[in-house]
Order: sequence, then C-alpha cells, then structure tokens
Amino acid sequence: MKGKWIAAFCGVAVGLAISVAWAQTESFMVKERSQGEVKYLVGGVGKEERDYMNSLASNYNLKLVFAVASREYLSDVRVVVQDTNGKTYLNTTADGPWVMAKLPEGEYIIQATVGGETLVQKRKVGKGLELVYFHWKQ
Repeated sequence: MKGKWIAAFCGVAVGLAISVAWAQTESFMVKERSQGEVKYLVGGVGKEERDYMNSLASNYNLKLVFAVASREYLSDVRVVVQDTNGKTYLNTTADGPWVMAKLPEGEYIIQATVGGETLVQKRKVGKGLELVYFHWKQ
C-alpha cells in the first residue's frame, strides 16, 4: 500500500513539474497580433523573447526599440504609426521594449510616448527590416 502512495505522489510531482515548465515556456512566447492590414509582434522582455523575435525578423519590415539613455529597455510605450497622409496603420501600447511590424512599403511617421513625453521619427519602410531606436533621457 505504501508503495502505491509513493508511486502516486511521484506521478503527481512529475506532472506538476511538466506543467510548470510548459507554462514558463508559453509565458515568454510572443504571439503575432494584427490591426487592420498590419501584422505585428510586441515583446522583448527577457533574452528568450528577444531571441524568438529575432528569429522571426525576416517576416517584418519595421522594428522599434524603446530605451532610456542608460540603455535600459522601456515598456508601456504608446506607439502610433501613420503614413505621411495621416492614415494610421498601428496604434497600440507596447507591453515590451520591442515592436516588429509588417507594413506596406512607404514613408511613415512613428510616434512613441512614455511618461507624457512623445518622440517622433520619420522613416521609409521597404522590403528589408528598418530598425528605429527611441531613447528617452529619463
């Protein structure tokens, strides 16, 4: 009888360990989102997320990186991407320091706001990955 209890306990313990490992793996997985015709990723919290996003970079043509001058990453950044005619392609709050998006080729005005301070950059986006850094003085 004692052996059955030990076997049952070990089975439950192994099952819990597998569940926890799976949950931890899933927690860093960045999922593709869409807004209108734009597909995008938000993440970059931790090395695993950055590695994962970098592995998908060839599917996107815009990468935004948010940091303070000390090179510490920022999240909770309000992002608005519009073409030069004012059409909004992306309007979201980034819950991670990286955003990668697949936009139609063209020229865009990118606004990033954190703590009430908005930084603006104008960029041409083509077939290759356009990398845009936003640095706040904080």
